[in-house]
Amino acid sequence: MELHSFVKHHPAVTIKQTLKSWMGLALLTTTAISLALGSYQLYHFEMSARENYRQKQLTNMVPYAAQIEHQIKLAITSTYSLSVLLQVDQHNTTIDNFEAIATTLLDNFECISNLQLAPNGVVEYIVPLAGNEAAIGHQLLDESILYNRRDESIESITSGKVTFVGPFKLLQGGVAVIARYPVFTSYAGLPEWPGTPDSAGRNTTFWGFATMLSLLDDLFVNVDLSSLEEARGLRFHLRNMGYKDGAAADAAIFFPLAVAGENRLSDELTIDIEYPDANIHWTLQASPIGGWPVFQPDFWFQAFFAASLSGAIFLINVGILANRMRNIKLAEELKYTVNIAKLERARTLDFIKSGSHPGSPAGMALARDLP
Repeated sequence: MELHSFVKHHPAVTIKQTLKSWMGLALLTTTAISLALGSYQLYHFEMSARENYRQKQLTNMVPYAAQIEHQIKLAITSTYSLSVLLQVDQHNTTIDNFEAIATTLLDNFECISNLQLAPNGVVEYIVPLAGNEAAIGHQLLDESILYNRRDESIESITSGKVTFVGPFKLLQGGVAVIARYPVFTSYAGLPEWPGTPDSAGRNTTFWGFATMLSLLDDLFVNVDLSSLEEARGLRFHLRNMGYKDGAAADAAIFFPLAVAGENRLSDELTIDIEYPDANIHWTLQASPIGGWPVFQPDFWFQAFFAASLSGAIFLINVGILANRMRNIKLAEELKYTVNIAKLERARTLDFIKSGSHPGSPAGMALARDLP
C-alpha cells in the first residue's frame, strides 16, 4: 500500500467525518429525549395540579350539598310531626289548635314557609294564611283538576309515603317545593282509601294530607350558598334530575333561576343530593367563575425545573459522547502510526532487495536497522 493512500485516510479526516455524523445524531437524539422528558414532567405536574385543584373544589362543595340535603329532610319531618298528632286525635284537637301547633313548628323548622291540612284531600287550613288565601279550597283528588296533581296525590295515598313536588314557580312569584304526607286514622276518613292497621290493630282509612310548603329562599335559609361564589370563587346551580320536560336544558335548573342561557357552567363538578323516600334527586353543580385555570401559579417554577432537567440530561450525554469520540480518535491515531511504520519497513525491505544483495555487509546492516 502506498503512503499517500494512508494520508488520504488520516484520522484527522476520518474522525472529523465520524464525529460530525455521530455528534449530529447524538444532539438530535439527546435533544428529543430531553424535550420529551421535560414535556412529560411538565404535563404530569400540570395534570396533577389540576386534579388536586378539582378535588379541593369538590371538597369545598360537599358541606353545602350535605346542608341542603339536611334542610330537605328537616322540612319533610314537619309533615310527619303533624301526621302523628292527627293519627291519635279523636276529637279534632289538632285542627282546633292548628294555628298554635303550626306556629310552633314553623318557629322550630326555619326552613318551612307554611303548613297546611287537607282533610279528605281538600286544603282547608293554612298557617300563615296571609298571602295564601287563594290556596284554600284546592281539591287534590278532584278528577277535573290538573292530572299531575291528582296522580301525585293518589300515588301518595296508595304508597303511604310522602310526595315531594317541585321545585315549581309560584304565580305570586318565587320558587317553592311541597311535601304532602298521607294521614291514615281509625277515627275518621274516606272508606274508599283504606290504610294499614294502627298499633292497636284497628283498621284505618285515609284522613287527608299534612302538607308543607317551602320557598327555596326559606328552604336554604341556613345554607350560605352565596359564599360558594364569594369565598370559593365558584359559579353554581341546583338541578332537578327528576325534571321530565326536555324542552330546554336550563329548565331543570331551579336555583338560581337560569335566564336566557346564563349561569352556564364549564366542565362542572357535580355532587348528588338524594332522598329516595321522597323521590328526590337533585345535583349541586359548580365550576370556577373565571373558568378552570390553564396553568397553576407555580407554572414557571415547573417550567424551569423541566428545562433544567432537560439541560442536565443533554450535557451529560454530550460529555459521554465527547469522551467516547476522544477515545476513538486516539485509537485511530495509534493504528495509523503503526500502519505507517509497517509501510516504511516494507518499503525499506523492498529497496534493500532491489538495490543491495541481502548477503552483503551493507544489506545486512540495513536489515538490522529496520524496525
